[in-house]
Amino acid sequence: MTTTKLMIGNWVLDTRTNRPLQVNPFMAELEVPEWTALPLTEDILRKNKFIKLLECDLIFSWKDESAHDIIVNLKKGTLTIWESHKILLYSEFGSDIIPVHYLQNAITLHQINKKITI
Repeated sequence: MTTTKLMIGNWVLDTRTNRPLQVNPFMAELEVPEWTALPLTEDILRKNKFIKLLECDLIFSWKDESAHDIIVNLKKGTLTIWESHKILLYSEFGSDIIPVHYLQNAITLHQINKKITI
């Protein structure tokens, strides 16, 4: 994985240690084959105050004070960002694996005040 696909603060998985790590400014423009995308999981979503919408499905939602609503469907592998009834982003991953850094980048690009912790 190259850091050109990542932003400062993104979470990745270091396969050498099997531990998540955050990209810092000193890692810019590195090519690190030992890094892989960290999958977004139910535990990570819950830890970051996402609420499960339906008990029978893996759909989670988070809303901020400025009317942004982030909806993650782990079962279908989709990420949607809404703002006042407008879709700002819809991404379909084709599997149930959504990379944590993709959620982080979408939040940053849409200027949503939310930090993802692992």
